[in-house]
Amino acid sequence: MEYARMVAVRKGEHDVRQGQADLEKHKQRCAEIDTVLKRMVEQNALGVLADERFTVLMREYEAEQADLMRKIKEAEQKMSKQKADCENAVKFYDLIHKYTDIEELTAPILHEVIDRIKVYNAVGVGKRRVQDVEIFYRFVGLLPDELTPQ
Repeated sequence: MEYARMVAVRKGEHDVRQGQADLEKHKQRCAEIDTVLKRMVEQNALGVLADERFTVLMREYEAEQADLMRKIKEAEQKMSKQKADCENAVKFYDLIHKYTDIEELTAPILHEVIDRIKVYNAVGVGKRRVQDVEIFYRFVGLLPDELTPQ
């Protein structure tokens, strides 16, 4: 179980580092655009840069900067979610590890491990009757099918 915990932590750390690199790249470009815009304003004021060209360039740089600001906000939100997901995965692995050798499943254990169970209406009749059940675990929610015990 320690290996699974370590893998989750490392993957989460890698995702956060990648997100941080993207975020820094976007912030750096935003700062570069600020510098370019300042120089353009000065050149326009000195008459070096024509008003028409200044207007076109200003719109292009402002559009790029607005797009970068949107990407920065998305990257910050994504990183925040990744950090929370990583922390929750660690909590879940620690919780599950606590119960790897239980001999009897009790109500207190279920309450600690399971957040909620969703039971759907049965479909079919007799031996062909099927009823779906979804188990939402604490900290991680619904596990993907490949991780769910059959």
